[in-house]
Amino acid sequence: MKQRKRSKLPQSEAPIEAQPKRSLKVPSQPILMLLLLLLGVMTYQGLQMSHLVFINDNKEAFFYDQHTPIMTTEDAYYYLRLTSDLVKGNYNTVDELRPGFERPHPVPLIISISAIIHKISGAAIELIAFYLPPMLASLMVIVYVLWGYELGGPIVVLVASFAGISSSYWCNRTSLGYFDTDCMNPVFLYLIIFCMYRFANIQSRERFVYLLAALFLNFLFRLWWIPGGHLGLLVIVLTYSTSFFVVSSKSERLLKMFLLTFFSLTCIAVILASSGVFTGFFGRLLEK
Repeated sequence: MKQRKRSKLPQSEAPIEAQPKRSLKVPSQPILMLLLLLLGVMTYQGLQMSHLVFINDNKEAFFYDQHTPIMTTEDAYYYLRLTSDLVKGNYNTVDELRPGFERPHPVPLIISISAIIHKISGAAIELIAFYLPPMLASLMVIVYVLWGYELGGPIVVLVASFAGISSSYWCNRTSLGYFDTDCMNPVFLYLIIFCMYRFANIQSRERFVYLLAALFLNFLFRLWWIPGGHLGLLVIVLTYSTSFFVVSSKSERLLKMFLLTFFSLTCIAVILASSGVFTGFFGRLLEK
């Protein structure tokens, strides 16, 4: 008799393992990370300082009195005056040269840093203002290194760094003599976004290290660019709320959705108010 073929029973699926919680991501090659950071900084400084040859050969166009460099942006002279006032002890609340206006308080970091360098080195504040922007702008390489390792690896870091530091717009806004807050504004903002990105993606308690870092960067950014107001805090809330699709607890996801909805409605209300829609609407109601 023919034996019936036994039907193969479907194998039981292996139990799905719980997804491990993400924790702090530390590059496995810290020395390589440091070398890439130094390479980016040196490359950027080489690009900026290469202009010194042309500048020194044409001092009559870039210096007055053959010693004092001419700044490359109008705002530089405003910050230079405030730095001089701080060094001389004349940094008062009322701005005598601008009736009806006050000097920024607290003292912006760009002014404090320049004044400290002047007191330590004794160098002229004009020279400090001339060389300081590209020096501080080198910190942008940190952004490329952190994001590069987060999204890829050493190759991504290398490509992102060279592409970023060679941008003509970035080089112009952070060039020699461009004594303004532009050299650090994107550095603070992109670092804040990175910290909030890590805070949203890490499920362990270590995530709060990034939250504290973002809040501290926001504090420094507030001191660096006072006209920016609460832009850093706005970036923190917006970055966190738009991460509602990331795996998280139900309560946290509801919080993100609430913040995103509140932010969206606020933006719509501000746009309508600035366009005069509310004024016209309520004006017609009052006329009736």
